[in-house]
Amino acid sequence: MSKYFKKTRKSRTMRLSSLVRDHKPSKRKLAVARKRMAASYSGKGAKRKPLLVKKMGKKYKVIDGNTTVTALRRMGRKTAIVEVKE
Repeated sequence: MSKYFKKTRKSRTMRLSSLVRDHKPSKRKLAVARKRMAASYSGKGAKRKPLLVKKMGKKYKVIDGNTTVTALRRMGRKTAIVEVKE
């Protein structure tokens, strides 16, 4: 069970090492993501939708959630909840 992500019918847990970011997020966006994560982990904030990824060879390209991936990695997390776009 994730304290940060909403689980959906299509979502699954994936290792962050399998994800390739599309771009590097700004410091401002990272700060906002960290605040949202802290609120969700404490139970005071809403859970977020799963990351949206697309299969790219052996890895998955992040379509929506690049900032979240970076923030999770910096926090030392190993996995995230994703939905794979067909």
